[in-house]
Parts: sequence; structure tokens; C-alpha cells
Amino acid sequence: MLALGSEENDFGTPGAREHRLFLTLAAGDEASRGALRAAFRLARAQQDALSIAIMSRGATGVELATEIRDGM
Repeated sequence: MLALGSEENDFGTPGAREHRLFLTLAAGDEASRGALRAAFRLARAQQDALSIAIMSRGATGVELATEIRDGM
């Protein structure tokens, strides 16, 4: 999906700017997927829980949550 003219937005949520992964372009999506997979591997290796917050005003956030739930 490519949203021309769209802008990244953290909605002013405290901590979001420092820990965010924006999904706006296909290349960014692949980088985000790799970062999420690395976080999952690290949490599994340390036998620790991983918390993920998804900030979205549309279907993209729902789709991302589904992909994460289904194991990417």
C-alpha cells in the first residue's frame, strides 16, 4: 500500500517519537518487519514478554495487529 501525501504522526503520545516504527512506504515496512522480528527473537531468547503498542486511526493498525498475532 502506498499513501501519497500521507504524513507520519505519533499523535503527540509521550515516548512514541523515541520508540516508533512508522509504516509509510514499502521500504520502511520491510525495516519495521525486521525490527519486530529481532525484538521477538530477543524476547524469546531472554524468556521475556514483549509489549507492542500500535497507534493508528485506520485499517493499517488493525492489519498490523493481525499480522503480529499471526506471527508475521
